[in-house]
Formats: sequence, C-alpha cells, structure tokens
Amino acid sequence: MKKLCFAAAVISVCAALFAASDSKGKYAKNVSAAPNGDVVIAGVKAPEYFKDSEFVGTGLLILLSYADASFDFAPLAKILKGEKAIASIMAEVNKYLGKTKISLQKLKFSGNAFMREIDGGFPVLCWMYSSSAYDGALKDRAAKRKATADIGAWKKELRKLELKNMPKENIHTQAVVAGYDKATGEFLVVGMKTPELWLTASELKDAVFEAYTLRD
Repeated sequence: MKKLCFAAAVISVCAALFAASDSKGKYAKNVSAAPNGDVVIAGVKAPEYFKDSEFVGTGLLILLSYADASFDFAPLAKILKGEKAIASIMAEVNKYLGKTKISLQKLKFSGNAFMREIDGGFPVLCWMYSSSAYDGALKDRAAKRKATADIGAWKKELRKLELKNMPKENIHTQAVVAGYDKATGEFLVVGMKTPELWLTASELKDAVFEAYTLRD
C-alpha cells in the first residue's frame, strides 16, 4: 500500500512538472533574438477596441489577449468600472481569472528577473508612474535607436541620453515589458502612446510602481 501511495505521489509530481514545462514551452516559442541582440516576444499587442476597454487598461488588454486570443474582456470591464486603487483592480482581475487557467503573480523588479520572464515567453505587466518623458525624450531616443545599425555605437550614445532623473507624476499607467537587450541594458516597453519605447534598467526601475507576470 505504501509503495502504491509513493508511486501515485511521484506520478502526481511528475505530471505537475510536465504541465509547468509544457506551459513554459508554449510561450517560449514566441521569443526570438534579432541580429543586434534584441530579445523580443512576438504577438504582444493590444486587441481591437471595444466598449469600456479603458476600464481594463492597455497593459491588461495586451497581456491577457496574449495568453488567450479569445479572452472575453466585457465582463471584466464591468467589474473594474469605477475601481481606482491598483490593489483592488488586481484583486478583482485575479478573482475573475480564477474561472480560467490564467493568473497574474506579483513580481519584484530586477533586470535579471524581467529577463528570465521574457526568456520564458512571459511579458511583464507594469503599473508605471506617468511621465512626460514617454512622449518626449524617450520617444525621440527610440527613433534614434531604430536608426542606428551598430548596437555598439548605440550603447555609447545611450550613456549620454539615459535619463538620470525620470520626471514622474502621481498618476499610474499600464504598460507591458516584452523584450530586452542584454548588451545595452535596455527593456522594450509596449502599450504607451508611443508604440515602442526602450528604457534602461535604471529608468524602468524608477518608473515601475508594481509589476505582475503571467502564469498559465
């Protein structure tokens, strides 16, 4: 009897590990590395606009539609309508996600932690302080980055352009981190008014209030 119980326990543990591995593999296949060293998750984009989508927020729209292309946002939008506090919003989101296989887990910021999530194909939802820099200095810098073919030259230029003191407001916005470049220490942020921004680890740490990673 003890042997049977032990065997059942082993099978259960193996099944759980296989499921976790399978989930990781499902998302990891979306990750690719560009010749310049940029590591990016494909398919990270907002779904088409629907009524009351503003109550869900761009970051959540991007993240949840990435996990499930047919995700039904309408009931979630009704639940979140009127919610203001981040803690309340995230609690309601995870409660709603209890009906699905998806969940969001809080993630403490560190460059290595974010890179590990991206390597596994998991975009990171970020609640960020609003800043005039997103549609100003960082937008201009993103354009310069795109126009620079030599990543080594860009790394040198970035040292001069990095924002040492990010201008911040006490209003929060959602975005998703969906890529990184280890050589330059930058992270790809999507979901802002400017479609793609690249922030250094220092800038991102300064801008992020809370972060959540996807679990499926």
